[in-house]
Amino acid sequence: MANEVVSGVGRSAKRTDRNISSRTTQPIREMKSQKYGEGKALLEQQRISPMAGSVKTPKIETASAAPRTPVVPLTADTQYPDQPAEVGLPFGEGPGPEIFGNLNPEPETLTDILGRMVNADSSGEVKAIYENALLQGQ
Repeated sequence: MANEVVSGVGRSAKRTDRNISSRTTQPIREMKSQKYGEGKALLEQQRISPMAGSVKTPKIETASAAPRTPVVPLTADTQYPDQPAEVGLPFGEGPGPEIFGNLNPEPETLTDILGRMVNADSSGEVKAIYENALLQGQ
């Protein structure tokens, strides 16, 4: 890999973008199993217009938001031996789906959404739409 020259400032600045294609192009590759003459044509095309090379980016280690829990095999013994297998299901022993809270909340109405927007609207247009929606029962 070629050493990159760092440009100076002002009058001492030097161009650093010259001959960039020789540093960042993919090698010319010969294709096998082509019809007669196609391989030579492909090589010529690669010589005439080189393909951009891949830029090598450094690997950055990021901290994960939460530590990953190990995957428990399906055939492993239970991790909750004192809990019935049907916990969270609408049948069998143990608490039902109510332990998960309200998973299907009521959908918001148009008036609910517009009601929150009224105070932020200085033009008064949202208030007019809100009042119209109230009259129509939306």
